[in-house]
Amino acid sequence: MDIYLKYLFKEFYLRLLFSFILTFILSITLDAKDIKSNTGSVSGQIRAMYLIDDLTNTFTPRNGSAYLLKLKYVTPTFADNFKLTTAVYINGDTGLTDFEDASKKKALGMFLREEGKVEAVLGEAYLEYKADKVIARVGRQRLDTPLTKIAWSFVPFFYESAFISLHPTKKLSTILGHISALSYGTREAADFGLIGEKTGTAGTVRPMSTQSDTGINRGDFINVGEAAGVAKTKGISLGAIKYKLNENFKVSIWDFYSHDIANSLYIDMNYKFPLANNGVKLSFDAQYLYQTQVGGSLVGDLDFSLYGFKVKLSSPDYSLFAAINKSGDGGEFFNAWGSDPGYTSSIFSRNEYRKDVTAYKLGFDYKLLSNLQLVVSYANYGKSKTQGWGSVDAQDDATAINTVILYKPVKQWLLKIFNVRRTSEYNTPTTERKMNQYRFITNYVF
Repeated sequence: MDIYLKYLFKEFYLRLLFSFILTFILSITLDAKDIKSNTGSVSGQIRAMYLIDDLTNTFTPRNGSAYLLKLKYVTPTFADNFKLTTAVYINGDTGLTDFEDASKKKALGMFLREEGKVEAVLGEAYLEYKADKVIARVGRQRLDTPLTKIAWSFVPFFYESAFISLHPTKKLSTILGHISALSYGTREAADFGLIGEKTGTAGTVRPMSTQSDTGINRGDFINVGEAAGVAKTKGISLGAIKYKLNENFKVSIWDFYSHDIANSLYIDMNYKFPLANNGVKLSFDAQYLYQTQVGGSLVGDLDFSLYGFKVKLSSPDYSLFAAINKSGDGGEFFNAWGSDPGYTSSIFSRNEYRKDVTAYKLGFDYKLLSNLQLVVSYANYGKSKTQGWGSVDAQDDATAINTVILYKPVKQWLLKIFNVRRTSEYNTPTTERKMNQYRFITNYVF
């Protein structure tokens, strides 16, 4: 064991040094500010991740290192109110992943393609119209809605969609949109397997091409129906109403109608108020999610409900929170298009979307220095009534402890190291399903 640990940390420090050198060279090569002129603006991101190791068993990945290069261009405003935006995302292996060692399971959620082959995705290519009370976009884009974003993904989801946002007053806004196709992010291999545990509740209901010969090619745009494992459909039509009473209270209502598959209604509200003049605030959040089948019911009957509450105390230097989610016993959330609004989700756990789950999460973050932050959370999901990995019943309480250290030597450069200690609810005496994993991430924006 001592020999193994010495080798592990020697290997880690060498690769850590490599990441530092790579990021430093790129930081002095590229201008830290957007290149802005009458020809538009250019910005970008350089990101690298290295899986140090998992100190448990063969259930979780123990090997992987990937990079992401993002290049974005925005045209100057033309015809008074229009702009064009394009962004290319390039992903691949850094050269540090050992694809030859079969004893170390690979982190498939880092790569778009098999064995970390380089892949470029035109993830953003949209036309934007912006006026005083109207914003409209059409084309390929990232969507900032409760049911179209997942917090942790190396290469994110992209959606071929059209949206219009109207702001008739300062307090009221409405949104109408339609999604016809989507491109899955790198982490959907983990969302199907390690995180979702083949329950179809963590962001995808289908395996990726690195997991099955008939799996989805991440980075390719596919129809909404095909993403759900059925025939092509007319896509997802959605609408929202957002109301902000004042600086302390806001509420939003969203409805996502996936033609011939599902209708998902999501409501959330937030109330916050200051406790002192030094920036200390207390906030309360509540959420509700309901899903049922519609039209041709191509994926069968659906009956899912979830509610949640969250309370948070925050200041400029620290924050504390407690959250709870409760799902109904009618069924699971059909999560095919990248949704994760739940308050109790963590880096490798989203069990609140399974059947009959009572989940709670506690956490805090603290600024050790002005540029150094510690983030810790504990989540407990108990046992659900959903079978995982094909036909395994829950036998253990699912838990997750996340510890993250973030350091910003300069404004544009972030260094992150985290540890996840997790027990799957499908952990059994004969098949251990636990993780104790360390990862390092470096991120530079320009």
